[in-house]
Amino acid sequence: MEQYKKYLPWLLLLVLAKFAWMPVIENRNSTMLERNSVVSQVARTQDVIDNSTAYIARKQQLQDSVSELESNFVEFDNPSEFRLDFQRYLESLKSGYDVTIESMNWFEPISEGRVIWFGLEVSLSGAVDDIAAFHRSLNSNSGVSISSLNWRVRSTRGSEWQWNVRSQYRLDIPVIAGEQE
Repeated sequence: MEQYKKYLPWLLLLVLAKFAWMPVIENRNSTMLERNSVVSQVARTQDVIDNSTAYIARKQQLQDSVSELESNFVEFDNPSEFRLDFQRYLESLKSGYDVTIESMNWFEPISEGRVIWFGLEVSLSGAVDDIAAFHRSLNSNSGVSISSLNWRVRSTRGSEWQWNVRSQYRLDIPVIAGEQE
């Protein structure tokens, strides 16, 4: 036992370091981490304050971009009302041309969040020039996407030597769902 007495002061020093100095050092380190965190938060807050005009300008740019994007969509609360209004739109669009709408077939809408994709298949018949003009008018509508188009030429000639054709359109129309009550 006598031989270990010389190690007793070192053992006492290690116990004192473990139970007295280490908690003090750990407390100091955690206080420094908290202080650095607060300093970092203050620096970020000051950065936001200093650049507030840039943030406001960027916010306005983003709002303008969202508004421009939303202008490509139609907004309706009632899907049936939208379908009827779109069919009226097609009827008014064809009235300027010698085009006959033979059939319209609505597909089941596909919902993606607030956007609802309506699918419509429209069969038309008429003279080539009138169908082409109708196609250009329909294609100029920014909210309508023509996903497929088939033209079939009839075997008889139309008036004024124009070929009569039958065309079939598959339209995809994105609609923003309004607030449901």
